[in-house]
Amino acid sequence: MKNMLKTRKEQIVNNVGGEDELKKLQKVKLLKLMELEIQQMLEFWSLGQVLKILNSELGFKISKTVFYEFCAKNLKKDKKSDVGVSQKRDIKKDEKSINNIDDLTNSAVDFVTKNLPKK
Repeated sequence: MKNMLKTRKEQIVNNVGGEDELKKLQKVKLLKLMELEIQQMLEFWSLGQVLKILNSELGFKISKTVFYEFCAKNLKKDKKSDVGVSQKRDIKKDEKSINNIDDLTNSAVDFVTKNLPKK
């Protein structure tokens, strides 16, 4: 994994035009260039661990805020964090059930008012 990161860094350095230009590059653009590698690392490590690897192995100085915001906006979430089956709902079915509850409530109120003993 570390070799893959170093190889990718070398490719970026060659494309950008040198180490000095790499340091001038915005952190978000740098993360965008390494998006695939970050996605692969997230399969094995947490966000914090990936950030430490990027900062230590490649010599980047990316803040947690920038990294977490980038990941939230640009990376696909893993299947573990996907919404569960019970949380996936069809809005139209929910609306129908609400209407049915309203109908049920109305009919219950009608029944109670007709069948209550009068004083």
